[in-house]
Amino acid sequence: MKKIIIFGLFCLFLMILGCGDSGNSGKTADNGNDLGNENTDTMSGENNDADTNDSVDSIPDDSDSEPDNSNSEPDDGNQYPCNPNPCKDIDNSTGNCKTNSLTSNYYVCECKNGYVFDGASCIKNSSDLPLCSPESKTPCIDAETALIWSGKTAEKMEWADAVDYCNNLSEGGYNDYRLPSTKVLQTLLLNCDFVENEWHCHGGAKTDGSYSKFGEIAFLWSTYISQDYEKHYGIDFLDGSLKNKDSAYARCVRKDFPDSREAKCSGLPENTTWISDTVMQTWDWDDMWTPTTEGKSIDDNENKNGCFFECTDKNFIFSNGTCVQRNIKTECKSNVDCERASYCDIENPVQDAELGIIYYCRKRQVCSNQADCPISWKCKVSEGFCITNKEADGILCKSSDDCTDPAYPICNLASGECVS
Repeated sequence: MKKIIIFGLFCLFLMILGCGDSGNSGKTADNGNDLGNENTDTMSGENNDADTNDSVDSIPDDSDSEPDNSNSEPDDGNQYPCNPNPCKDIDNSTGNCKTNSLTSNYYVCECKNGYVFDGASCIKNSSDLPLCSPESKTPCIDAETALIWSGKTAEKMEWADAVDYCNNLSEGGYNDYRLPSTKVLQTLLLNCDFVENEWHCHGGAKTDGSYSKFGEIAFLWSTYISQDYEKHYGIDFLDGSLKNKDSAYARCVRKDFPDSREAKCSGLPENTTWISDTVMQTWDWDDMWTPTTEGKSIDDNENKNGCFFECTDKNFIFSNGTCVQRNIKTECKSNVDCERASYCDIENPVQDAELGIIYYCRKRQVCSNQADCPISWKCKVSEGFCITNKEADGILCKSSDDCTDPAYPICNLASGECVS
């Protein structure tokens, strides 16, 4: 009996020890809970920009998202438009290419010392201005955009005062400054990953200014205003977000290059060749360089200005953004057995000694207008090849349910066409 009592007491002792350990296990998560406030008071003059009392419109709450603690540049080697790399053949470039996070088709080439990238080429920094950095004096020139930036205002001001301030600013011998648009202001962002339809950088708030090329977390005015003209917006370099406030700092911008230029096209897909590999671009203070240098198929009627490509030869056809090889050896019994870019050649069967008569899918004739097609065919301009009149009229079927034209209500399964 004594043994049983002793054994029971021993088990109870072990249970008490186990409960004590488990009670302490949850305390390890407390470390670092206040890290977000660690540097708030160390940023001279800038800590007030994180005030929660300022009004914010449509800023998404990503407090539950996983932060990305890496500040390294993304590897864009396989990302369009840096693949193929448009920077390899640019004079005075290191050959390194990186995409701008603001748009899918905008890229930046790294230039050699003494040169800056104007969006198309590496030009000599003849202004003798320092490159913009946390340590540089102002005015300074941004190596990635060739834009010249003034110093930040010493005090916050209302939006209208910021516009007047930049229009009347004379700094470094220049007097043609202006308040930047949101897109121009965003070019000062560093280490910033945008997600579609979200106006802020991902990776967590930066209290050390690492989202800014100037190493600051200031809120800066832009030219953007609401449709009712009641709210004025800028960018908060604490998190890269677009916000509206009553007062903010201003940093003015100017350019020292022509309003138009010829730029090399980018983004040539596989199995294609350029028809026109340059495009004339015009500078716009809202959208910067337009139109884009992104390549388009010659069949894309929306693009009227350069950057056209076509398939390397007629064995390829443009499909889903690239050129794919035609399938010309598929056995068929009707057009429904063939890919869209081919047809079943019933009129020219192949005589096989063992298998007998075989019909094959043939590549369709490429066309850009009706004159390129035989009389009995129609040009499908949007797809770039000739189709039969019946196909043009939508008379194709796999069953009679597909035949909606009262004049052709029955599906001929042998030909795959609706007949009367």
